[in-house]
Parts: sequence; C-alpha cells; structure tokens
Amino acid sequence: SAAAPFVVGSLADSHGFFEALAVAGAAFLLAAVMWIRIPETRNAELR
Repeated sequence: SAAAPFVVGSLADSHGFFEALAVAGAAFLLAAVMWIRIPETRNAELR
C-alpha cells in the first residue's frame, strides 16, 4: 500500500520499530490470507 511507509514511520516514532514492523507484518499476513480466500473467477460466466 502507498500508505505503509507513512504508517510504519509514524508507529516507529511513537511506539518503536518492533511494534511498527510487527503491525506491518501482521497486515501483510492478513492480506495474504484474504488473497488465498478470494474465489477463482477464471472461466466464470459473466452475469
């Protein structure tokens, strides 16, 4: 995301680097899990 550098920088400034990178890693993991759960639409009939 384009906002990630700003968010990580803000969190690192206020809470420290460990917490900032932990939040970024958790967000990345959540995005990966959500991406896996998206249904395949290849060869699907258009409605």
